[in-house]
Amino acid sequence: APRLFISKALKMELDLTNSHLPDLKTVELSPTLTLLDLTANRLTEIEAKVLDLKDLRVINFRQNLISDISCWQNSRSKESLEDVEFRDNNLTEIPSFSGFKKLRRLELSYNEIKKSDPISSLDSEETLEELYLAANKIGEIAGVSHLTKLTVLEFGSNRLRKIENIESLTNLQELWLGRNRIVKIENLSPLKNLVRLSIQSNRLEDMSGLGELEQLEELYLSHNGIRSLSPDLLKLKRLQILDVSSNRLTRVEHLEELKDLKDLWLNDNEVSAINSQLTDALKPLSNQLTAIYFENNPIASLPGYKEVISGLFPKLRSLDSTMLRKGDFGVKE
Repeated sequence: APRLFISKALKMELDLTNSHLPDLKTVELSPTLTLLDLTANRLTEIEAKVLDLKDLRVINFRQNLISDISCWQNSRSKESLEDVEFRDNNLTEIPSFSGFKKLRRLELSYNEIKKSDPISSLDSEETLEELYLAANKIGEIAGVSHLTKLTVLEFGSNRLRKIENIESLTNLQELWLGRNRIVKIENLSPLKNLVRLSIQSNRLEDMSGLGELEQLEELYLSHNGIRSLSPDLLKLKRLQILDVSSNRLTRVEHLEELKDLKDLWLNDNEVSAINSQLTDALKPLSNQLTAIYFENNPIASLPGYKEVISGLFPKLRSLDSTMLRKGDFGVKE
């Protein structure tokens, strides 16, 4: 669900969500409005009466039919707007955001945008914390390098081939790059504050390039072509969730330093044997792991599989699609 930044100083709000409005001709807008929510209507343009509002802090155009927002440059709320959303419209271009100096959140996902370069016009480099550009047609990460206060950057479901032009974003805590065409993990070393990283559903064949991200708590790399777990994992000692499902892994390794790991997703790989190498790799996780997934590996069809795996983890709550209870397969807690 979208997060709206709403200041305590808000004076007036107008929520017209799902009002089936084709336009705002019959709507009276108070000049003192600070929040205007127009989600889920049938608007095709931004009308002058909206541009004339000068105290807006939050505006939401989510789920409308707007294709051109070039007039947004004429908004009289440039000096006050903190949260702007145009998610799920028909935009093909990002307009100039020159003069918008207080934005904290900008949401432009689920449109038809092909280039992110115009984001470079945004004057909110001292305030912008969250930028969402998911589900567009963007082929290159561009225009964001000056936004050094960003904590969340979303470029999922685009046409990216490289991780680039984000080395200056050293305050990032969340980076979402799933469902692109990325072939290599690169240029992430400066992002030492990352807590959540998703590069799932790309074209990766290995997972090297993560060793400097020592603050990571959640790592999502499912649905790639990764053939082995990287020794970089040994440095990611804060990981709590590791998802490497739907890859080409044949063995489990390099997990011994992950003392905080709670969820381990290994389903839909090619692990085939229950042997000392496997149990030795998993034993260091015995005191904290609560969920592990091996289904759709050859190992999952072997006799005694559930008893062996669950016997390694006394705190296990979920094994594949089975929710465990005390006493199941040797579960003790």
